[in-house]
Amino acid sequence: MTIQPASSARNPFAHLTAKRAFTDSANPETPPRGARVRATSLITVAASVGLVVVLIVSIGVALFASTATSAAEDRADEARTLGVLYADARFLVVLEQSLEDKYRLEPGPDVARAHEAAAHELAVVLRTIVRLAPPANAAEALRLLELHKHYRVTAHAMFAAIAAKDLARAQAIDHGSLDPVYASIQDAVYQRATQQGRLAGAAFESLNVVQRSAVRVEFALSVLGLACVLGLLFVIYAYRSRLVASHEAEVRRLEEAMFVDSLTTVGNHRAFKDDLNREISLAARFGLPLTLAMLDIDEFKLVNDQNGHVYGDRVLVELARVLRAGRVEDRAYRVGGDEFAIILPHTSADGARAVLERIRLAASTTLHGSTVSIGFSTADAFDITAEALQHQADAALYHTKRGGRNGVSQFDAANKGTWLLSTERVQSLRALLASGTLPIAFQPIWDLERAEILAFEALLRPAASFGFAGPQDAFDVAERLGCAHELDRASGLSALRRAGDLPAHALLFLNVSPQTLDRDFDVAEFAAAVATAGLRPERVVIEITERSIAHIDNVIAVARALKAAGFGIALDDTGSGHAGLEIMSRLQFDYVKIDRAIIVKAMGDRSASGVVAAIVAFAKVTGAYVIAEGIEDIPMLDFIDRSKCARAPVGRGIRGAQGYLLNRPSETLPAPGDVLDVSALLREHLSPDASRPRWLVRSSLPVRSRSTFVKE
Repeated sequence: MTIQPASSARNPFAHLTAKRAFTDSANPETPPRGARVRATSLITVAASVGLVVVLIVSIGVALFASTATSAAEDRADEARTLGVLYADARFLVVLEQSLEDKYRLEPGPDVARAHEAAAHELAVVLRTIVRLAPPANAAEALRLLELHKHYRVTAHAMFAAIAAKDLARAQAIDHGSLDPVYASIQDAVYQRATQQGRLAGAAFESLNVVQRSAVRVEFALSVLGLACVLGLLFVIYAYRSRLVASHEAEVRRLEEAMFVDSLTTVGNHRAFKDDLNREISLAARFGLPLTLAMLDIDEFKLVNDQNGHVYGDRVLVELARVLRAGRVEDRAYRVGGDEFAIILPHTSADGARAVLERIRLAASTTLHGSTVSIGFSTADAFDITAEALQHQADAALYHTKRGGRNGVSQFDAANKGTWLLSTERVQSLRALLASGTLPIAFQPIWDLERAEILAFEALLRPAASFGFAGPQDAFDVAERLGCAHELDRASGLSALRRAGDLPAHALLFLNVSPQTLDRDFDVAEFAAAVATAGLRPERVVIEITERSIAHIDNVIAVARALKAAGFGIALDDTGSGHAGLEIMSRLQFDYVKIDRAIIVKAMGDRSASGVVAAIVAFAKVTGAYVIAEGIEDIPMLDFIDRSKCARAPVGRGIRGAQGYLLNRPSETLPAPGDVLDVSALLREHLSPDASRPRWLVRSSLPVRSRSTFVKE
């Protein structure tokens, strides 16, 4: 892909505009062409007016047809429903008479019950008719209900006479009372059923008439609309060439935009991946060397913090301009925040070093005081993949950073230093991610005022067989490979699978890196995973580390969405980085965890003690729950007690702690005896201050988490 210069990128239609201007100047309008234009304009106006008229009339007809059809359908439905009801009533009247005759011949309880059921069902049908029928029919149905009540009473009397074998009395009731009432009901029901059948037929015929009329009108309007469309098609055909050319230019512009970084106008990460794979294939086919260089701006985060993001954007644009000003065949890409890549085709290691040194020197003079670090790797043997070549260039860049920045380093396969990402380490990480459920250790977080376990922090513990020195080593490799979010997700899901092992009152703290939150983190999907694990969002706290927050706006937006979904948010390693003050000022945290190094320094250094006091004071204002990390011995615990942080009033002080002294991380939860020992230790060293009112000694957990201490 060829990246256009900034000028053409800003105006992707410049070549089309110039071509159009040349064509118009070379072919001035002649009178015949002017006449064609006027005729085309008249056709356009006529067709447009016709379409507007058709549209307005169509809307009116559609509204009328909809209203009329709806009314006709309502009438047809009402007539059909009443027809069905009267047909049912007619059947039930006949059934009652049949059962009455059967009882006279074969008296018995079964026949009597069947007769009573038919009578009850007929009464239900008549009451339904009363509810749904027009007033006249409803009044008639009410009259039939009264007659039917009388009929049922008389029928019961006749059945009783038959049961008593008083045939004379039964016959008198039948002929004197029962037959006249039945005849009245039967005549009325038969007559109304026949009439309702005719009404239903008429209603459906009316509905058909309305629908046929609507179809005819719509057909006529369609014909008129088709004529207008044909007129417009004629106009469209007249300008087809121009429209096609404009469309093709727009498609080309959009296709290029998919592969161009919007800020710097160099290639984006997608273009980089595609081009690198293609260039490696070409280099292997023709046996030519290929060099890949990775570079970023030194201390770019500090540049942003000191001068603002607008200034930082200008530095990025200037660096992109420097990269574009190099050799024509070289292609530059922005692959991350301040990370760029350059593909140098047909370039050996020596040639690449000369090119990259020129870029480094040019950057040092044009980036307003900023410098760049560069690492590169040259593919001479063509059994290397694009991913491996990028890892080598990344490793060389990392070596430049560690060597003091503002330099150029070449990847050296003979160097086995830890800054290299060997193929074995890459494969180890892939195997770890593919292994499924990852080993998870839990470390308790203690509430100091209650001397009880507040929560458990889930920590990844990769098996030694994968070759990592520890979890941080695994995450460092994952971050270098750009898949830290995958390891975060796998660790989180593994921890959630073990959520059932935790006590019902305990919270679960999950570590999520800012890079993961910055990569289209799906809050709804995460909430679904938590629900599948049997947890409420209120029992899960997301820990965000302060050490490295690249795109702080994105991270804050996702964190706010997590809070809105009910999750707790904790700021981890507070005091260890530079982004803590900014993110704490823009996002209200439920928990703030002070880094162990700050606690250790505060024990003997007044400045560090001031940092702890500042964090505690900030938490007091925001209502955050402060936790001290890395409590590993009694002096550290005594330091918390001597500073009276733990005995501060509600909303103040260091109120929680975790560390090896208070239980080490373990894949098994602490035994009850261990819990009692730690609780006794806390009560001994953090006893309540007798000078304080008792109401200040009680637990004062964050409002959002109080409900989590009720046994579920």
